[in-house]
Amino acid sequence: AQPAGTIEIRNLRLWRTSAAVVLHSHCTIQGDALAIGSMRATAFTSTSDARLKDDIEPLDVAECLEVACALVPRKYTRIDLGDSTTNDARRIGFIAQEVRAALPSHWSNVVGQSGFDGSLTLDYAKITPLLCGALQALAARVAALETS
Repeated sequence: AQPAGTIEIRNLRLWRTSAAVVLHSHCTIQGDALAIGSMRATAFTSTSDARLKDDIEPLDVAECLEVACALVPRKYTRIDLGDSTTNDARRIGFIAQEVRAALPSHWSNVVGQSGFDGSLTLDYAKITPLLCGALQALAARVAALETS
């Protein structure tokens, strides 16, 4: 086993073009990774194999709708990244503290904490099942209204 924080790179090939460093390899990071600036990829995926999960239950779609309605979409500037407060191109998203307050306590994997400075993190991908459940709840309400 490798110590925490180890970066394992197989078949490493690095080169620099202009201001960029290009990595063509498989890279495994155990622990946190920090990128200052944006990251791009053709895909970001999360392991979701049923063989790795236990105690699988459907989400309560009514609870999903209640939580989704409690989330407050925001626009903001990032003071840690030097965003200008007069810039028209403001960021959009959620505030981690507000999301944590809106979530039931048993949904503990959406809001985390950075190992670098203790700031809160938000896994936007994990909000997707919540939004899907809320959409299903609304679709059921629409269907009930259409049949009455």
